[in-house]
Order: sequence, then C-alpha cells, then structure tokens
Amino acid sequence: MQFLPDDERKIISRLLDDAASAGFIVSVFDGEEWALTASSDFPAVAALVGATDETTLRFRDPEIMNERGKPALVGFVYLVHGNGCDVISDYSDTPALSALLAGASGVAERLAVLA
Repeated sequence: MQFLPDDERKIISRLLDDAASAGFIVSVFDGEEWALTASSDFPAVAALVGATDETTLRFRDPEIMNERGKPALVGFVYLVHGNGCDVISDYSDTPALSALLAGASGVAERLAVLA
C-alpha cells in the first residue's frame, strides 16, 4: 500500500485489520493474476494492495467449510485505486461482508466529510 494516498490507505488498513480480527483468510487479485491465495499473512496482503490500478480481495472463513471441504467464501471487495474515499468500488452483498465493511465504510465517510 506504499503507493496509495493516505485516505485509501486508512480505509483499506481498517478493512484488513477487521478481516484479521475476524480470523478470515484473504486472496489478492491484482488485476492480472491471483498474486496471493488463501493467506492469513496480512502484512503480505497489504504489500500487494495498490500494486496496480485495481485490487480484488476475496475473503474466506476458515472456521466454516464449504461442500468441497475448503474455507467458505465470505465475499469479495473490489478496490479501484485513485478514487480516494470511494476506493471500495464494489463488494458482495452478504451479511458477513457487510459486517466486515462497517468499520472501513465508517472511516471512508469520516474522511469524505473532511475532504
């Protein structure tokens, strides 16, 4: 996230902190490839976010297994870098992901008011 503006870094940091607290694992798609899959190494995830103009984060819950015996998908968050407080461009509309996004959305709203 070293190349991102402060507002985006704060929003994404909150999202990743909340995901780590929830015990989720994350895969990172950098717009070209899955640069990291099923990782709980959040510093490594953060290092990949913002490497390109867009990032997709796919969150899974390792406490819940799907029918194939893999951690259940919680949802995805699509980030478009350069959009400032609107860096979160799209996401899965699921209860678990909405709960995960609550903190980051609050940060984005506070930053938008200050802008």
